Amino acid sequence: MGNERLTAATGGVLIVLLAVIGVTIIRLRPLLSVHLFVGMMLIGPVALKLASTGYRFVRYYTANPRYRSKGPPPLPLRLLAPMVVISTVVVFASGVELLFVGPSSRDTLLPIHKVSFIVWVAFTALH
Repeated sequence: MGNERLTAATGGVLIVLLAVIGVTIIRLRPLLSVHLFVGMMLIGPVALKLASTGYRFVRYYTANPRYRSKGPPPLPLRLLAPMVVISTVVVFASGVELLFVGPSSRDTLLPIHKVSFIVWVAFTALH
């Protein structure tokens, strides 16, 4: 199925970009501009991954025969998925807002960005 290939290809791109983000987190101060640039580059692939997996979800639960024949994802993945999606959206929304609002919002948004990232890492690792 085309959706399956799209989801897999997008996942491959995400792994590379997320690895770069991981490196920038280790040395954030000198690599902040790289962190911001790659973070913005991630928005497209993350949106595409959410859309392609959401499409599969909708097609499965609307009883499309092609998607039904593949069966549902394992139960643990289905249970973890909402937290992965929510934390992903919060990490990116807070990051973009930090970028555009600037240092004046640091006291409020930076803790949200950091905590949502920790939640995202935990749930994504389990997922």
